[in-house]
Amino acid sequence: DNNQVLIYPNNIKEGSYKLSIDESVRDAKGQTLGSKSEHNVVFEAIKPAVRLVGKGVILPSTSNLTMPFEAVNLKSVDVRITRIYENNILQFLQTNDLNGEGELARVGKKVIDKTINLGITNPADYSRWKKFSLDLNSLIKTEPGAIYHITLSFKKAYSTYPCAGNAADDKAEMEQLKEQKEEVNEFSYGYYYNDYYDYSEEGGDNYDWKERENPCNSAYYRDSYGRSVSRNLLASDLGLTVKKGNDG
Repeated sequence: DNNQVLIYPNNIKEGSYKLSIDESVRDAKGQTLGSKSEHNVVFEAIKPAVRLVGKGVILPSTSNLTMPFEAVNLKSVDVRITRIYENNILQFLQTNDLNGEGELARVGKKVIDKTINLGITNPADYSRWKKFSLDLNSLIKTEPGAIYHITLSFKKAYSTYPCAGNAADDKAEMEQLKEQKEEVNEFSYGYYYNDYYDYSEEGGDNYDWKERENPCNSAYYRDSYGRSVSRNLLASDLGLTVKKGNDG
């Protein structure tokens, strides 16, 4: 491509390699390089991550309720679903737009907290972004008018990122419905404004801020660094846009 040569490996590689370019490589005019050259190339594994696909909040209820997402170097994800009740929607919209997530503890209740196996059988597929669909029909029965706040997150135990000392038989508990904690009747300041913040998240007392970008350290997996993703979904076949005139 003009003066660039693009090289694509046949498969995903990790680690350091030596790239040798032979002197016989020639351009469109037939001129050769004239000398051989060698270059050190390092392929780095993609850090464990999850990301959403597409945009929007309203999901037609007549079709299958599925939410697409992509993940890399993960064998499972945690799914948390908070239901914002229909009669609380106006209160929710006082501090949020339809896709907001502020002060959810005032208007909603956590209804699902589940670990789901991504079902990847080929180890080579762990290190590349792959698309998945979360089947909401199997998790919740949607109620008309309610908004469902869906969060996808992951722990260090779910990571397939190559780290020294990883146990080959490390397995996370899959498809396990976690026991729901007793609801709190009186909101403390932290619970009221930070919703479901867990002060015992990955890293605990051994948390090292300097390791926050190291996938081989538990500090990387803290939600406070934006590892989780979330989206609000409203199951409805109707969407209404209201416009206000100059006369009110």
